[in-house]
Amino acid sequence: MKLLSYFALLASAVHGGPLRKRQTCPQVCVASQCPAPPRTCYYGLVQDSCGCCAVCAAGEGEVCGGRLSCGDGLRCDSVPGKAGMLQSLCVCASSGPVCGSDGRTYPSICRLRAENKRAELGETPPVILIQRGRCDS
Repeated sequence: MKLLSYFALLASAVHGGPLRKRQTCPQVCVASQCPAPPRTCYYGLVQDSCGCCAVCAAGEGEVCGGRLSCGDGLRCDSVPGKAGMLQSLCVCASSGPVCGSDGRTYPSICRLRAENKRAELGETPPVILIQRGRCDS
């Protein structure tokens, strides 16, 4: 038994990174033990990297890929980054500017939806889509 304990300790020291990574997820998901996600998830909720708890989704222009999921109406695309390296960012599936009822041009319908999520939380008045394209066109 001592030999087995020693081997387990040695293995965790040698491969501590991967073992620790696996240990962060519970063996059994108990959703009632998950922390409540912040109210300010403007792009919606997705499952965490363990597939157990709800967390804020990545928003437009935020890093995605691997275990980082994009929010509602967004997709994860590889785009040129610094020094010509590709990076994955959330982009709106429906491209092009839109005009909101507040007279502002939003870069995408996804940004307008995020503005409406803020409105639901009482931070700003609701914004309605007036037209596709810029407000001044």
